[in-house]
Amino acid sequence: MNDQHENRSAIPHWITVPIQTNMRCHLLGSVIVMVLVVMTWWMAKMDLRSTTTTQIGQSEIDLIEAAEVVRSADQLRQRHAAIAGQHRQVRSAASSLILQVPESVGWQDVQTRLVRLSQENSLFLVHAIKGETHVGGRVGVITGRCEVRGVYADLCRFLSQLSEASPTGPPLMIGASEIDITRDIHSVDDQGRHECTALLKIRVPYAAAGTSAEKLGRSTKTKSASTNQPAIGGSQI
Repeated sequence: MNDQHENRSAIPHWITVPIQTNMRCHLLGSVIVMVLVVMTWWMAKMDLRSTTTTQIGQSEIDLIEAAEVVRSADQLRQRHAAIAGQHRQVRSAASSLILQVPESVGWQDVQTRLVRLSQENSLFLVHAIKGETHVGGRVGVITGRCEVRGVYADLCRFLSQLSEASPTGPPLMIGASEIDITRDIHSVDDQGRHECTALLKIRVPYAAAGTSAEKLGRSTKTKSASTNQPAIGGSQI
């Protein structure tokens, strides 16, 4: 008994006093519950703040990415507009060239143009030989070979004028390929310039039946005719 009394006396007074009655036990339990509730609320609030901060940070990242997408979209639209403009220019140039292609070409017309260009540039046309005729999806092409003699400067001028549309007669555009120019050191003109010989293959396009050039030319003529046709019921002069 004395030992138990001594052990009780060893317990601090601030612990034994609150739990001496049931009321004090209930009060202590209530305080503990309140502390737990406050701690739970505080921890939940801190977790909500952390979640909100994370969501705000993610929203800022999403806004930055959206702004980059908008800028990229503007650049893509500008690039698309530039490419579309270039495409229209190419189509317009191609249509313009196709419209200059004659509906048909005779080899006699080609020879006549070669002779005239040679004479205008003080050259001598040795020969012009017709080759094969090819018909593709866009145009038909007459091929041939020719040989021209004269000084180098006149030959260069002759070659540059070949590809130009003929101002008179059929609108021929003669393309030259595989040009072989040789210089004759033993032959000079009256000004002491050495003469040269040019061998070249030529290609003459025309709007063969069934080709894109022929269809485009027919469509253009139809539109032109419908535009020039007077309206029905209109006044006549």
